[in-house]
Amino acid sequence: MHSESDAVQEPEKILLEFISAMNAWERTCADRSREWKGQGRIENDRVQMEETNARDLEQIFAKYCAPNQSRTQAMVWRRPPEYDLQTEKIIEVAQEGAKCRIRTEYTGNPRPEVHEYLLARSGAHWRLQRKSLVLGDKLDKLIL
Repeated sequence: MHSESDAVQEPEKILLEFISAMNAWERTCADRSREWKGQGRIENDRVQMEETNARDLEQIFAKYCAPNQSRTQAMVWRRPPEYDLQTEKIIEVAQEGAKCRIRTEYTGNPRPEVHEYLLARSGAHWRLQRKSLVLGDKLDKLIL
């Protein structure tokens, strides 16, 4: 028989899944935008494309992020993607009870950065609460 703790997903796994999902979303958004531009930029198609992108992003946030936390309302994606398992690697994990702080090294910019993600556990589920840029001994909050 499994206890509740056996069913708890590891916070690192949740973060990696989130980064992967965001990478796929950014790539899909860029592809949709390229198709829209190639089809003559019809305004109704742009609105529909943005609505689809927003729905897809909301599904990712609903699955991986804590409710009622700050997150982007704008649908901004980068090409190459900002979220990428090839350019963001876990370098430190500190878990205390129902909170987990995970630091990653992000090498997708000319100057490498360290990001800190805060996850909280509710029952058997870990959810992202915050993403910050580490600046020495200070944190600068970023929007997911």
